[in-house]
Amino acid sequence: VTSRIPEHKDTVIPEYQLALTAHPNVFSRSKLDIGSRFFLTNLSRVPVRDKVADMACGNGVLGLAYLRLNSNAHMIFCDESFQAVASTQINLKRNVPRASASVYADDGLKQVEPASLDLVLCNPPFHQQHTVSTDIAYSMFKDAHRALSVGGELWIVANRHLRYHITLKKIFGNCTSEVGHRKFCILRSVKSVD
Repeated sequence: VTSRIPEHKDTVIPEYQLALTAHPNVFSRSKLDIGSRFFLTNLSRVPVRDKVADMACGNGVLGLAYLRLNSNAHMIFCDESFQAVASTQINLKRNVPRASASVYADDGLKQVEPASLDLVLCNPPFHQQHTVSTDIAYSMFKDAHRALSVGGELWIVANRHLRYHITLKKIFGNCTSEVGHRKFCILRSVKSVD
């Protein structure tokens, strides 16, 4: 008996003019997760910037939607999962083939030059296998702070119960809740010093 390797899954998000594919084991593989959907419905609040990263990009949905609105931006897509990176590469070619973008595997933003970004978007993971943990997000937020130039902004969507605003205030010295509902909030932190 030969086992069949599951193929990629496709999701169409007509309201954002995106047709996405995802390889096995990519987060929210078969549909748009509710956190990303909430972020997308509020994407117009996010500032227009030139050098942007979609950190822990998964299938690239946040960065792709941002590029749809801001075609002059250069977007860095990164995820520690090679399956996510492969999915994002397909989605980039399929949805915004002329965009200025880089896609690569990275644990957070460790390969990004310090003070080189204007904006970081993130839907941070909070599961490690079957364990709920904020350790991954904490590391990512520190990477974002290092990678952002002064005045650069980190925008995340998060479950309210994770209380990321406390962590972000420790790292950035500030955090504002831009919009929220009963389950999710969109948080913004601005880098004020190197």
